[in-house]
Amino acid sequence: MTAPTSTPTTHSTSGDITAEQQRTRDGIFFIVGTGRSGTSLLQSIVSAHPHIAMPGETKFFTVMTPRSRTNATFTTEAALDAELARLWKHWWMPEIGVDLDELRRDLAPALPVAPADILIALLTRYRLGVDRERVGEKSPGHLSRVLELAEMYPKARFVQIVRDPRAVALSLQEVKTKHKTDTGFGSTHFAVTVRDWSTAISQSRTYAKELPDRYHLLRYEDLVTEPARELRSITKFLELPWDDSLLRPEQRSQKGYFSRQAAHMSSTEKPLFTSSITRWREQLDPAVIGHLEAFLESDMVSLGYEPVKAGRSKLAHTPALLVSDTARLFERAVQRAKRG
Repeated sequence: MTAPTSTPTTHSTSGDITAEQQRTRDGIFFIVGTGRSGTSLLQSIVSAHPHIAMPGETKFFTVMTPRSRTNATFTTEAALDAELARLWKHWWMPEIGVDLDELRRDLAPALPVAPADILIALLTRYRLGVDRERVGEKSPGHLSRVLELAEMYPKARFVQIVRDPRAVALSLQEVKTKHKTDTGFGSTHFAVTVRDWSTAISQSRTYAKELPDRYHLLRYEDLVTEPARELRSITKFLELPWDDSLLRPEQRSQKGYFSRQAAHMSSTEKPLFTSSITRWREQLDPAVIGHLEAFLESDMVSLGYEPVKAGRSKLAHTPALLVSDTARLFERAVQRAKRG
């Protein structure tokens, strides 16, 4: 069972690959955030660094390995084969460019193995294929599992990017409108944006408290307006030497996304731009702006996102039933998020 490969395979002895996997484990970092918050942009920038390997989103501990499977242990080659076959049924896995037979050979001598070991083996093979020293992983959904990942990988670091929720709401609308299909970014209903954004901010406070030396929070707006300043801060946090290539992500060799994602990831192939910061002021429904600000004002202000109160009058005149239904939707969404 061999997946298509986009890079030459590198044959190593068992001892060599074990050392390389430990190197991956020691230097791994994760980029997390809500959908449309700028995680892909940040990935495109960081992967331009000559030391860094970053494949497309693995969604490893979300879609592929939910919490119910996180603690699974594969003790035999047959069990390992079955798990790898299950993982490779997800369409994006073959596009990462790692040879499945080679991955199996890397893991078999280390039995028993857990999902955390499989991810390290996968990222190690990717890193060796693109000849980089460190590896990062970007899957927005891992935001809810940072503390678990921190326990699995005691030296891992985490960068969370946040964005003005009004810009997030507009971006979600634009993606769905443009592609006229389910892009995987979730509902465009403002209550879901409220749920996801408020949960992300709550999580950011928890992570900053629990992982003070391993967690870094970044605003999208700061990244695109002051890239040199913010990226120097990130390279220091990740213990990377500065490299000017970080300021030219459009010239990177690793795309960081898969073929099906090309349409909505094309902006990461352009030089950094700031026009998306304030477009919501002209293009987002004032009523939606008002609803978002009504629910999120406190957290927004704490992060420097000042309310414009443009839609408050419309919110005040919204039928009580609609406001009540929206509140109930929001509360149910928050409860589902807490249950994982």
